[in-house]
Amino acid sequence: MSADIAHTPPAMAQANGIELCWDSFGDAAAPALLLIMGLAGQMIAWETSSAAGSLRAAIA
Repeated sequence: MSADIAHTPPAMAQANGIELCWDSFGDAAAPALLLIMGLAGQMIAWETSSAAGSLRAAIA
């Protein structure tokens, strides 16, 4: 992650018998965009620039 983007450390959540690891980055006051990695994917595969591009496309 870029040093100039606010970022939370990874956290764990349990729901319906599964354990999910999540983190967030960006402006906490801005609208949220949920990105879900596919089967056997790791969240480290998301690059900040890729996620930011997805957000720009979603709000355009």
